[in-house]
Amino acid sequence: MRCARRRSIYVIALAALVTITALTAAVLGLYIAVIQRIDRIFLGSCGHLPAAPLAFPIDRPAGQAVGEYVATLLAQLAPFAAATYNMYCSGGTAWIPAQTKMTRRLPHKAGFVLAHGPALLIAFRGTFNFADTLTDLNTRGVTVPWLPAEMRLHRGFSTRYAQVRAIVHDSVRVTQPSAVFVTGHSLGAALSMLCLSDLARNTSVRQLCGALYACPKVGNRAFATGAFSGAMDRMAVGIVRNQMDAVPLMPPGLEQPYVHVDGGSSADGSGGACYHSFYHDDGSWGRNHRLSLYMAQIATLAPTPDCAPAVGRE
Repeated sequence: MRCARRRSIYVIALAALVTITALTAAVLGLYIAVIQRIDRIFLGSCGHLPAAPLAFPIDRPAGQAVGEYVATLLAQLAPFAAATYNMYCSGGTAWIPAQTKMTRRLPHKAGFVLAHGPALLIAFRGTFNFADTLTDLNTRGVTVPWLPAEMRLHRGFSTRYAQVRAIVHDSVRVTQPSAVFVTGHSLGAALSMLCLSDLARNTSVRQLCGALYACPKVGNRAFATGAFSGAMDRMAVGIVRNQMDAVPLMPPGLEQPYVHVDGGSSADGSGGACYHSFYHDDGSWGRNHRLSLYMAQIATLAPTPDCAPAVGRE
């Protein structure tokens, strides 16, 4: 009798082990399927890094209106935003512009820092894996030590930026750049916004340039009005969105109202943050969010973005 019971326990334990193994395999398979689905949604495929060097973005020509320069930046910086995704799958460097050095790779393949003479280019990767998705969903409002206490940020975005902030500031300290270019798509655009605000408020970099694609909301009204406080004359930032893309409408702000950073120009018109939008319905929310779609539509946009205050963009 005792032996029979022991056998039964062994059989039950073995069955439980088999069940747990099967469930683990199923969860792993689901995880891989989700990652592959994210890949198809955001890029269509992992993509290939360009075989020829990209062109490093040009400095703003003397006398050029900030809106016209921003339109140029949106076209010039998009391939670097795309390179952050492609580098997730490969480590090729043939695409790096001539006379340019990759000085840092951000942790977890989250982007890179390029140095080109007296200029830096910082690119942040968007959502591409399960950890990124958890970052996007971590919407609680929090304060950060490098901003005033009344400014509350999306916890997921601010936590992710905190992981690379020291690299950003160290790069600026070592290079002493005359200009910093920042770019990213989706989650990468949110990190770019935080980076630009940080550099605007906490450094004296002479020119801060950005191109943000499908940027979600990153902070409350206090942050939206004060992100570039006192530095708008040093800014040349373009924010572009597809009106059929749901990501720029996120997060919904259940705990606190999240709003987009205010656009507008400096008093003398020398700098500004300029919004640009287009309407293109590619059939699903995933395809409407793809960076490849944004890159195709940028070429068709009017040359001067809207640099008026971002009224009604909540």
